[in-house]
Parts: sequence; C-alpha cells; structure tokens
Amino acid sequence: MNTSIQNFFKLQTQRWRQRSVSERRVLIALAVLIAFAVFWFWIWQPINRHLDEINTRLPRAQAELDIARAQWREAAGLARQTSPKTPSDTRIAFMRVAERLSVASIVANLEAQGNQITCTFSSLPFSTLVSLLDALQREESFYVIDATLIPLSQGGSVRAELLLTRPNAS
Repeated sequence: MNTSIQNFFKLQTQRWRQRSVSERRVLIALAVLIAFAVFWFWIWQPINRHLDEINTRLPRAQAELDIARAQWREAAGLARQTSPKTPSDTRIAFMRVAERLSVASIVANLEAQGNQITCTFSSLPFSTLVSLLDALQREESFYVIDATLIPLSQGGSVRAELLLTRPNAS
C-alpha cells in the first residue's frame, strides 16, 4: 500500500513538471481561489453570523443583568433593614398587628415569654392566617418556629397553634 501512495505522488509530480509555467500559475491560482472560497463559506460566514446573533442578544442580556442587580441590591437592603420601632413587649407588638387585621378578638390563647409568643386561634380563615403571619414578619420581625394547623369542617378555616419568635426584640 505504501508503494501505491508513493507511485501516486510520483505520477502527480511528473504531471506537474510536464505542465508549462503558465498552466502551473493557473492551477495555483485556482487552488488558492478554492481554498479562499472554502474559508469564506465554512469559516468566515458562520463566525460573522454568530457575532451578529451575539450582538443582537447582548442588549437584552445586559438589561436582564441590570434588573437582576437591582433586585439583588433591593433584597440586600431589605435584609439589612431592622425595625427601629421594635417595642420590648412582644405581646404588645403581636396585638398591634392582630388588631390592625381584626383578628385580635378571635385569639383563643396568648402567652408571651421573652421573645416568644404562643398563640391559638380556634377558627381562622387560612388566607387571614397567611396575611397575619406576613404582617407579623414584615412589621414586627416575628418568625414562625412551630405551627400546627388543623383543617375545620368550615371551608378554608383552620385551628392554628403558633409558636413565634422575634430575634431583634430588646
């Protein structure tokens, strides 16, 4: 097999030498033209199409990045915020939010010990419970440690036993 390849190259070398100088120049020019065409269509054009696509997506990606950065700064700011009006009495803080949401009258049991509150609602709509917990967290920095929710036969109401804490209380 090695000899057949050598014979092929010898034959091509002989044919090349038999051609005139002008024929050789034309063949070299044709080979360069074909190489340039291959480079242009299979390498240069795909790269340019890809760069154009990247340039059209870049402003949208930068805008999304700016939005993400703004959201991150906002979240970091919210995490750093502390409630300056945090009273020392956790019972007063809990009742202030409960009265604002009109659920103070349905608290069945309320016990406060230090930074923790244990409260029981005998019947409370679930959506109201979610609103209460959200307001307690946002306004008075209460967090749920334990919650026992028992669904009642009344649609959407629960019996709720909550254990809440407020780490920032002084």
